Amino acid sequence: MLTRIIMMALLLLAGAVHAGPEERWELVTDSDGIRVWTREVPGSPLRAFKSTMVVRSSLAGLINVIQDTDEAPRWVYRTERIQLLKRDDSKGTFVIRVETDFPWPLGDRDVVMAGVVAQDERSGIVTIQSRSVSGPEYPHAPGFVRMPEME
Repeated sequence: MLTRIIMMALLLLAGAVHAGPEERWELVTDSDGIRVWTREVPGSPLRAFKSTMVVRSSLAGLINVIQDTDEAPRWVYRTERIQLLKRDDSKGTFVIRVETDFPWPLGDRDVVMAGVVAQDERSGIVTIQSRSVSGPEYPHAPGFVRMPEME
């Protein structure tokens, strides 16, 4: 169960795209307990990725780490900053702006993501679903290339 929680958290923070059952993931890295898969995205030159790992933690502790946006740059690859824009704990919803440090010669990227955290009452499994959003309430930040679509 903890592996599923970690996978969903990493999918949220790393920007992976959900795949249907007909789309095959290819394992590209299996090192130090961290597995990374990639797959092609139809109509895109970019590849989607997902990863899993096991963390020794309570569920509450893990959720606290995921929600601590100030500390995320310490452990989310190439993330410079995560800015919490909205959060409603009673509904499990949030909106964040993520700044990503892209390697030279590419420009740094940002994206605004809206999502929901939910826990299945029977299984206890926590899922985090998020998708990029746009609109006048989320203006483009100078010095960043806005990522227009991310799940």
